[in-house]
Amino acid sequence: MVFKQGIIYKLFKIFLMFFAFNLYSELYPVVIIGGGVGGLYAGTNLARMGIDVLVIDKGEGESSIYKASIVKNCPKEKEISGKKIYEDLKGQAKDNRCDILIGEVVDVDLSKKPFELLIKNFLKNKINKIKAQSLIIATGARAKSLKATGEKDYVGKGISYCTLCDGNLYSKKTVAIIGSGNIAISNALYMSDIAKKVFVIVKGEDFKRNCDKMNKDKLLSKKNITVLYKQKVLSFSKKKDMFEILLQNEKNREKKIVDGVFISVGYLPNSGIFKGKLEMDREGYIVLKEGQKTSVEGVFAIGDVVNKEKTIAFALSDAMSAAMQDFDYLKKSEEKIIDIIDDKQFEREIVDLEKNVLIEFYASWCGPCKRIYPILKKKIENCSSNIKLLKVDIDKLNDIAKKYDVRAMPTLIALDRKGKIKEKRVGFDDILEFMSKLK
Repeated sequence: MVFKQGIIYKLFKIFLMFFAFNLYSELYPVVIIGGGVGGLYAGTNLARMGIDVLVIDKGEGESSIYKASIVKNCPKEKEISGKKIYEDLKGQAKDNRCDILIGEVVDVDLSKKPFELLIKNFLKNKINKIKAQSLIIATGARAKSLKATGEKDYVGKGISYCTLCDGNLYSKKTVAIIGSGNIAISNALYMSDIAKKVFVIVKGEDFKRNCDKMNKDKLLSKKNITVLYKQKVLSFSKKKDMFEILLQNEKNREKKIVDGVFISVGYLPNSGIFKGKLEMDREGYIVLKEGQKTSVEGVFAIGDVVNKEKTIAFALSDAMSAAMQDFDYLKKSEEKIIDIIDDKQFEREIVDLEKNVLIEFYASWCGPCKRIYPILKKKIENCSSNIKLLKVDIDKLNDIAKKYDVRAMPTLIALDRKGKIKEKRVGFDDILEFMSKLK
């Protein structure tokens, strides 16, 4: 029976070692949720800093920039297609060795670290479980749809949701702005300085009650703006290069012929999976604390999911800021494992402790030390951030070893916040058993 117990124990040890080495095989320092302009640019910058990055991308057809036929507010480009911007950014991310997974995050757990994500892998048609030391949320926002006939068919081909992106295409032309809120008013005013004629199509008897009165009065005073009230949009159709909008009012139906259409009935941030997990405003936009930091440490958000102004410039700026903040966050996290080089450094690390401290005493010639460290490292990296590991080479720092009465290797000592010994473990098996209790 003793023999059987010995075999079972050895098998159990092998299992623990295998489990420790492989449990976090899908762990990334940074996972970026969203493969649009902001997500890809943030990934590229972090990869250039030497950080392993995974970008979760729903696919090219899902990116709002991909749908833009021509973009005129892109830095260094007079005129470029949205598809070209997307392809260039994606190519740049791949060239810098960003991992890109085509899929969708279906759930996320931000209550513990590392963060856990469940991802529907579109290519392999399965659910992947990914762990991340930090997250950048770049899920964007989707424009509210009118659900009118023909709307989906012409998005990016004359129907747009962004005047800043596509407005310059309609210089000296006729456009229709559909909506009755502040977004519609702002878009109409913006287009009145570009287009020859602007029709504003309002569903109700007037603009919404909470509209900015000053902007509304300014709109009504513009000679090249005509407001059409009590109009329901039934359908869109295209004849040659012109759009035909079929409208229904109280009495009859009528048609309006325009060069382009801007649907301005609002946006919905793609933040649903973070509801109850991150602080948001009433509209569902993620609230930022400092720079791109959210209400959860190690989680950053960029682009349209935080910013109501939908431009490439904002997305790029947010992405760069988030990359820098995330890099700093990871750098501080790396300080959880510290190689001690002299007595003075050791004393500094155990004074005024803000973290629980583990001290690993090892020797370069010690076989069990070499086997235990990779397992210990993985465990420490994925524990809560209030633990740090001090590595002490007894051949170089024997005085420290004597202070803690270290007589065998490997030895692991746990200190409390006052610097006193809380626990002492000696040998591979004893340390492995202690590690299983760490959370």
